[in-house]
Amino acid sequence: MHSHPRWVVSALWDSLGGGRAGIEELLAADNERPEVTLVARPGRATTAELLGEEAAVPGRWSPYAVRLAEGGEPGAVPAVHEGRAGVQDEGSQLVALALANAPLDGPDATWLDGCAGPGGKAALLAALAAERGASLLAAEKQPHRAGLVARALRGNPGPYQVVTADGTRPPWRAGSFDRVLMDVPCTGLGALRRRPRRGGGAARRTWTPSGRSSAPCCAPRWTRCGSAEWSATPPARRISPRPGRSSVTCSSSARTPS
Repeated sequence: MHSHPRWVVSALWDSLGGGRAGIEELLAADNERPEVTLVARPGRATTAELLGEEAAVPGRWSPYAVRLAEGGEPGAVPAVHEGRAGVQDEGSQLVALALANAPLDGPDATWLDGCAGPGGKAALLAALAAERGASLLAAEKQPHRAGLVARALRGNPGPYQVVTADGTRPPWRAGSFDRVLMDVPCTGLGALRRRPRRGGGAARRTWTPSGRSSAPCCAPRWTRCGSAEWSATPPARRISPRPGRSSVTCSSSARTPS
């Protein structure tokens, strides 16, 4: 249906609660050409600067977003070329903003992005942290992805550090951070429109049509990253709702590893 594998349709169907309401619109939207969305990294670029580009319009939800309505080459935008702005969907921007705006009681000096590669959310978080005099630690397990994070954060106006570390075996002490983001591994079904090959490629290697993980690391990594995120914040902040903690997934599938 709409050029989607049957198991993907089934997973999305379950996520919508069953029934046909909304499923055909979602599948059709997956086949539309995605817009290019830029982020003006605070303290380094402004939306006013980005809106000077041809066919640029304000974002719908993020105050730092600018959409290139007619597409184009983002690398040709001076602010993007210089690293002061980046390509980042508004959903990704909103995740970083949700974490940054969560109310806290007590200090707000040290932030952690525990699964930071390739660096989009980390760059926005680091810029937001700099505005408050806070610092960001960006951790990424894969060395080459850690390099991408370092490149994304280069020029950030405030203090930050990029380390190669496994979030399932965190090298930091428990309770070290005031705000923690974990962009944990997932099926990627929520990003099919931008990366359509995941429907038959990476996502298929991770998830089988039965909903069971075919990649042994997937389910344990969810559990371990959640535990690491929990231990990274001070015990006094481990309440519900949990301020200063955020888990994010780009999967829209309601199926969970068994």
